[in-house]
Amino acid sequence: MDRISFQEAMERRIQTALSELLDRIDQSDSQRITDGMEVIEGLVQEGRSNLHPQLIHFLERHSYAKALDYLGGGPGQQTDRETPET
Repeated sequence: MDRISFQEAMERRIQTALSELLDRIDQSDSQRITDGMEVIEGLVQEGRSNLHPQLIHFLERHSYAKALDYLGGGPGQQTDRETPET
């Protein structure tokens, strides 16, 4: 798998995990929240070398809504990944 394909696949996996985590947070399910955070941390470690530094910044600081916006899956539907809000 080439670098771009890996990056796109990883971003889709992260986007799905973020959506699931935010749903769990809305449901106040503490064990499933913890599990979701661990999944995201694992994905960051797995894809770190291919992910945009801004996305890593959001994920490491648990700014999950911003990370989802960055990936285009949140309310902001951000498309310009070069200048996301911090």
